[in-house]
Amino acid sequence: HPGGVRHIQKGKAKQWHCPGLKRIECASANESQVMIALSGGEVIYFELDPVSGNLTESAKCDMGADVCCLDVGTIPRGRSRSL
Repeated sequence: HPGGVRHIQKGKAKQWHCPGLKRIECASANESQVMIALSGGEVIYFELDPVSGNLTESAKCDMGADVCCLDVGTIPRGRSRSL
């Protein structure tokens, strides 16, 4: 949904809300990573903790312009993340 990220695991939902009046313009995810682009060009990268199930904000980048697409990609065999 455009107002945040919702992760549902074992019947429990955990939520991250967009800051201020910003909205999610596009997003991409795989088994353990989520990347979103907010209105105004801010890109935020999250990693999923396999033990707690929490999404942790790991990095931010301001692109300086709106972002129209993202692709996190699949996780290669033997690695824990695609990036």
